[in-house]
Amino acid sequence: MIFEAPAGATYRVELATNDDDLTAFVIAVLDVVRRFRGGPGLIAELCDGHSEIEAIDRAIMNDELWRISLDESTLGIVVVRRGVLLGIYLTETRRRQGVARATIATLRNAGVGITDARALPGDRATKSLFESLGWKARLLTMSPAE
Repeated sequence: MIFEAPAGATYRVELATNDDDLTAFVIAVLDVVRRFRGGPGLIAELCDGHSEIEAIDRAIMNDELWRISLDESTLGIVVVRRGVLLGIYLTETRRRQGVARATIATLRNAGVGITDARALPGDRATKSLFESLGWKARLLTMSPAE
């Protein structure tokens, strides 16, 4: 699916396929997520008892992982599992340009059933993104301190 973000560039969002570049990109994203409060728990949920490489392969096989690209270059990923947007990640140079919002809108308009979304504790940027789409926070998850 092709879409234009408010910044004017034309992007593509498509189901991910197995390739070494995407796997390396996702592993790098997981390394970033791991540093955030709640990140290790999210990674454990995403991996569901599998290694990170196996989890990436399973997400691709189950049509849960989407690639965001511009001119064949991967700029981000989206993970949607059972209707829950578990994560959206963009490279820093593409943030705050409307790309994430346009990606989510494109997926939903194409019939990808996104009925819920998750943000890490304290991740104001992601919460603001979801609020800009008209979504409301409705669940606070508590867990022991990491």
